[in-house]
Amino acid sequence: MIVRLAISTDFIERQRTEAEEAQRLVAFTLNASAGVAMCRGSAAAAVRHYREVLRLEAAGLDGGLGLRLDSLQRLHALHNLQLAMEAATAGPGGGAGGGARGLGGEGNGAGGQAGAGAVVGVSRTLRDATLGADADTEREKYLAHRAGGGGAAATDLLKSTKAVEDARRRCGARGRGAAGCAWWSAVVDAAATSADRGRALLDRVVDGTAF
Repeated sequence: MIVRLAISTDFIERQRTEAEEAQRLVAFTLNASAGVAMCRGSAAAAVRHYREVLRLEAAGLDGGLGLRLDSLQRLHALHNLQLAMEAATAGPGGGAGGGARGLGGEGNGAGGQAGAGAVVGVSRTLRDATLGADADTEREKYLAHRAGGGGAAATDLLKSTKAVEDARRRCGARGRGAAGCAWWSAVVDAAATSADRGRALLDRVVDGTAF
């Protein structure tokens, strides 16, 4: 019974991982499609794609599924959704927003009301007001997580640098260049003119017993 339970648990976890990978692939495609839409000047289409990424994330977390988007995908969607919303509202240069402003021109009462805040093809949601703050929070979390190993990496770099400098000093090097290491060429020249043409020295270098 215990073995069967372990197998079931492993199977469920494997399926969850595969589902999460598939979800992230869909999010990647949606983010890319939104970028293409922005390049084509269709901010409204970009907004729909970015919102679908966030809806996909919420659906994956719903019901205890625990399907998580990559943090950078989430940050990408939040940040660029805000930019796409601004572009759509701006009008000319914002793709779909241009059409909205045109409809809101002089002599068009209904269009004028839409142009004041709404954009044709782009509906507002309660989350729009916090997109910037949500993106900043996600950015700080992402940077804090990625920068966590910076201190250890810097320490390792200092150790490696010191080891190189110690080796250079033992070789007689001075400064940043190779000056002072000319004795290597003398060793090679001497070995090359020996009876075995340097074979013995080469064997010792390969074995690590040359020095």
